Amino acid sequence: MVHILRATALFYISAILAACSITNPSVTKVTNTYFVVTHPLKYSVGDGKASIIVPIGFLTDLASIPKELWWWQSPFEAAMAPGIVHDYLYWEQSCEPHEADVILYLALKDTGMGVDNRRVIYTGVNWQGKQYWDKNTMARNGGETRFLSDAYTRKLQDAPVDPDATLSSIYKGAVAMNGLIHPSTPNPSVKAACVAALAEYEKMR
Repeated sequence: MVHILRATALFYISAILAACSITNPSVTKVTNTYFVVTHPLKYSVGDGKASIIVPIGFLTDLASIPKELWWWQSPFEAAMAPGIVHDYLYWEQSCEPHEADVILYLALKDTGMGVDNRRVIYTGVNWQGKQYWDKNTMARNGGETRFLSDAYTRKLQDAPVDPDATLSSIYKGAVAMNGLIHPSTPNPSVKAACVAALAEYEKMR
């Protein structure tokens, strides 16, 4: 009986730990500051029914996390996946900024970051993130996109390293290949995941 109870307890603990999860990032560096996502990056929250999927072709510079906060966790290590998701939410804007920040906090937790460090990052993006959000809003309203087609993404992935590549040259090449994508927003599934994450975060407080 003791073994059964212990097994049951372990099952529920495992289920709780699996409730929030983020997959490993797969990216290619295409300029000095930009990466392109080369495999869908998935973040799941709660019971796993609510998920955010960062698609192939999303361009990210991880700038939604201020560089002075990278001291706590290199963006090229565990925090890179949460940083990409946060960048995606700050560009896609189906959620509110504070919901995107909560997603970042929970995703950092899932990568094993300690509570003190993730609180520092969460507080920092809460405080400074609005200017990045507003900058993205202006760019989106001006017709800019951060999404490339699968075909153009594969071309970038297979191309030789170009030390002189810039975001402008990436866009120019994409236009020539009809490789710019403008996803429709708001995305209800992204919003649902943000709402679920906010509820999860409130339980932890």
